[in-house]
Amino acid sequence: MTYMSLVKENLHQLARHETGKLCLFSELFQILNQNAAHTAFHARERKLLQALETLSQSPTALALMQVIAETGDFQIIWDDWLEGLTAFDASQKKIYLSDQAVQDNSTVCLQKEMALILRRFWQMQNYYGAFTSQSVTEFVENYRNEEADAVAVAVQIAFELRLNGDARLWDHLKENNYADIVYHYQSSFDQNLKADQDGQALRLAYAQWFADFERAGACDDRALTAQGLDHDMPYNGLRLIV
Repeated sequence: MTYMSLVKENLHQLARHETGKLCLFSELFQILNQNAAHTAFHARERKLLQALETLSQSPTALALMQVIAETGDFQIIWDDWLEGLTAFDASQKKIYLSDQAVQDNSTVCLQKEMALILRRFWQMQNYYGAFTSQSVTEFVENYRNEEADAVAVAVQIAFELRLNGDARLWDHLKENNYADIVYHYQSSFDQNLKADQDGQALRLAYAQWFADFERAGACDDRALTAQGLDHDMPYNGLRLIV
C-alpha cells in the first residue's frame, strides 16, 4: 500500500466516526501536494481540503503550511463539544474543529480560521506572544500581540489571494470585524507600491488591531480562558480562534 493510499484510508476511517477522531495536518498537506481528488472524502474533510488548497495559493500561507508539515505536525480533531467554536490546544498540538459548524458555514469562513491557525502554530514554534509569559498580567498583554499578529498575517494572506484573482477571503475579512485592519493594509499600498517588500503593510495592519478597544477587551477574556482561568467554560485552557 502506498503512502497516499494510507493517508486516504486514514481519512476514510475518520469520516466513519461522529466525534473525537483526528487526522494529521501533514497528511492533508501531502494530499494537496499530490493533487489528489477530494470527491471520495467525507464532506467535512473535502471542505477543509478545499480551504487549504485555496490558502496554498498565497505564498505566506504556503510557507506556514510547510513549516507545520516539516517541523511540528498537529492533529485536527472533529468534535462538537466546543459548541461550534474552533480552538487551538498549544500544549497538545491539537486543533478542534466543529463537525457541524464546518458543514454549515461557508468555505471562506474555514479559510479565515485556518489562516489564523497557521500563524498561531508559527507563534508557538517561535515562542512568540504569551508562550513565554511568567505572570497572568504578562500573559494577557502578550496574548494581544498573538491575536494582532495572527490577524495581520491573515489579512496579508487574503491580499495575496486577491492579487491571484480570489477576493473571497479579503471581502470576508472586510465584512467581519476586520474592515479597519484591511483598510490600513490596503492604504499602505496606495502610498507605497513596495509596502509588502519592507513589511510596512503588515506593520500597519498589526498596529491597527490595537485601535479597537472592544476588540482588545474581548481578546483579554480569551486570554483568561487560554490560561485555564475560565473554569465554567468547556474550552477552558484552549486558544479560541475568532
